[in-house]
Amino acid sequence: MKKIIFILFVIIATTFFSIQFEIKLPIFDKNNGVYQIYTFEHQNKLEVTVVFWDEDHPNSLIDFIYDIYRFFKWGRFYDIETFFILDDKVIFEDDYCNSQSYFQTEKLHNYKELSTNTFEKDGEKLVIYVSTWNHMFLNKPLPNTNYITYFSTNLVGTRSDVEQFLVGIKIKTYYYVFFFFNSCYFCYFNNFY
Repeated sequence: MKKIIFILFVIIATTFFSIQFEIKLPIFDKNNGVYQIYTFEHQNKLEVTVVFWDEDHPNSLIDFIYDIYRFFKWGRFYDIETFFILDDKVIFEDDYCNSQSYFQTEKLHNYKELSTNTFEKDGEKLVIYVSTWNHMFLNKPLPNTNYITYFSTNLVGTRSDVEQFLVGIKIKTYYYVFFFFNSCYFCYFNNFY
């Protein structure tokens, strides 16, 4: 019975007392959509870490090279962005861009503190817009753009927790890439294809 009461308390607390938000991504970038959303409640702020499936640079050659770089540097293709929501403001430490185009390639990764009053609201939820191909955020929609809406999940963790979780994926990924290339090498030189 104590467990049931505790679970109900957690559900009520996270539903009614925590800061609510939603992420809006342009529909044409749905293949790089939100994979997971993690939140962590610090004493005076909510840390939000959004994991996207990938990010695609507008130039396909640069995108290909960057995907390889990202794979070997971080062992993943996922894109991870983090921001903080306080009672009266949202802090984007390195992922704000007041872009005019989703495909903007300059002046990305900016620091910005914005009052929560400057954001659109869907009921009680703050609406956070993705404004560029590399998933910078903005408090208003881009002109003439349709969006997909993603809601917060029940995943709990900090940016550091998410990075550590993806390190395990990195080790597995290296193993599979190594296995794949060794298999191709073996088949090629032994005429098995």
